[in-house]
Amino acid sequence: MQEPQKKVKLQESYFGYSNESNPFNDRELNKKFQWGKNSAHQQLDAETLKSELDVVRRRRTEREKEKEKMQGSLIRQRSGCGSSSSGRR
Repeated sequence: MQEPQKKVKLQESYFGYSNESNPFNDRELNKKFQWGKNSAHQQLDAETLKSELDVVRRRRTEREKEKEKMQGSLIRQRSGCGSSSSGRR
């Protein structure tokens, strides 16, 4: 018996279903399933990946700059509040 046929017979005996006889009416039940969307994402070309990476890097840089601005203004606010409250009693 050939190797692929042996594998199919083993699957039929283990699961109890064959391509011809199964409750799912699936003629390719023993065939490996591949999700179509995954294969489409994996086939992106190098240029597309490079442009997507550039966009992500640009957004990250903008977020980091914004974070630094926010931290700087927070530090200035804290230092400004501390000096005005020290004169009160």
